[in-house]
Amino acid sequence: INRIKFFILGFFPNFTEEDMNNNHHVFTVWPYVLEKLLKENGFKIKDTYTLMCKASFPKFTINPIFFVKIAYYLVRKFIETIDKKSIGQSYGVVAEKV
Repeated sequence: INRIKFFILGFFPNFTEEDMNNNHHVFTVWPYVLEKLLKENGFKIKDTYTLMCKASFPKFTINPIFFVKIAYYLVRKFIETIDKKSIGQSYGVVAEKV
């Protein structure tokens, strides 16, 4: 979802200065950043996975926004088809100290 919002808005929602000031959501840990930090501190990554749910078809409503939701769903499914790790809303990492 955030990939689509970034494409439309030009910034990642929930990671703005306003979010930092209001809800302290300040550290965006991208997978490659987390991998680097873990390796530099003596950890070995054993597994990575995505969490939450994949895109689901929107519930039918008699509202013009329904067509926007379908378009949004199709874009999400396309991204999920190209990049399997994009399925979900977050990711998890299992690492052990070596």
